Amino acid sequence: LLILFLWNIFFLFFGEGRGEGRVKMEVGFVCGSYGWGGIGLIRYDGGRRNPIGAVCCIGGGSGAWNVPSSSSSGGGGEYHENEQLQAGCHRAIRGFLNRRALRTVQYYMKEFHDGSTLDWLKRFEEGHEMDEAMEDVSSYLKSMMLSPTEESTVIFRHPKGYFKREFKVKIEPTRIATRIMEAKESVARELLEDLRLIEAENLELKRQHLESRVSAPDLARRKRSRIFDCDSLDNSDTPLRAPTYDLLKKLLTDMAAQRTLIRYRDTSNHDYMWLLHFLRGHPATNGDVFLADLLRQPVTKRINPDHVIDPSRIASRIMKYRILIAKEWEDDLTCTASENMALKRDVLELSLNSELNVPPERRLE
Repeated sequence: LLILFLWNIFFLFFGEGRGEGRVKMEVGFVCGSYGWGGIGLIRYDGGRRNPIGAVCCIGGGSGAWNVPSSSSSGGGGEYHENEQLQAGCHRAIRGFLNRRALRTVQYYMKEFHDGSTLDWLKRFEEGHEMDEAMEDVSSYLKSMMLSPTEESTVIFRHPKGYFKREFKVKIEPTRIATRIMEAKESVARELLEDLRLIEAENLELKRQHLESRVSAPDLARRKRSRIFDCDSLDNSDTPLRAPTYDLLKKLLTDMAAQRTLIRYRDTSNHDYMWLLHFLRGHPATNGDVFLADLLRQPVTKRINPDHVIDPSRIASRIMKYRILIAKEWEDDLTCTASENMALKRDVLELSLNSELNVPPERRLE
């Protein structure tokens, strides 16, 4: 027992500060395969305080002591976690699509000086929690389409008072919701095209990184090839396509970095702690800049156990996840038109049932 106590004190004071992936030994009561009591050394993963197993078992226990680790016993938990990650990615792209469609409609209203409709839309947003509404846009649009028509008065005055004109403007929420759905389909088509450029973006980042190692970094940045090309004056594109593409890459890189972080948490504690520290100091505000900074980080070594952290390898894994998530998002974006059609059908049924005074038990399912 004295030897075990000294062993524990040694790792407590010397092993804990020797790298981020430290291993700590503690004295604990363990149980053998036949239920015998004993005392053994319990091995802990330094970052998560999860027991991994018993190094040895002294006294009583005739069998090896099994401590469920995150990789062995967490199969169901890991599968559930992966499902949660995928569900979070699906919600992220749907919310992103709805926000960009709404911003596109608001941009058109400002450009065409439709101030009365824009003011009505802002008042309508005040009555809804927009974060939840953008994730579940069907209820948001359904509430808008069922809103009554309003009339507004627009007054034009000469700065010196020479004339004054008043115009009656009819605001129809159904038409506003239809414009949002049309913008949503247009933005979804553009996102489908832009997501197919992610693989080329990854290759260009790698090429630019290799170029910077043999030439000046500023010269390598000036030689960057243009992957995404958009003309703001082209009528075939929505007016916010260029900033939408930048935000799309930011969101995609953030999702990929989170998946990589969780992957390393279960496989490599050194890489997990290094990437976690890097994410805290380098938030993914720009996808390309984030990956370029990651590629420029030097190789570091860790002990306990010995491990080499290669940031370029971590960046390559994030790029692979970017391609994987982009393919998952393509499935979500292809069903935009069918979702809009189903929403219109539901609103039409609600309108018919309310006009005909059909009781709820006899309404169409």
